[in-house]
Amino acid sequence: MDVVMSRHPEVLPVLLALRIHCVGCPLSAFHSVSDAALEHSRDPEEFHASLMSAIAAAGSR
Repeated sequence: MDVVMSRHPEVLPVLLALRIHCVGCPLSAFHSVSDAALEHSRDPEEFHASLMSAIAAAGSR
């Protein structure tokens, strides 16, 4: 998650809206997207799709 947040800060509002507080979490360096989804009782595929949508939307600006 740390790499995703660093390379794509546009995902931060998505994480906060979903109450997934990876920002500043010491485990974010070790969690994959799937790990974070499962840790927060989210469907990994839906979570990944939400992140990818935010990244795609930022790319189209």
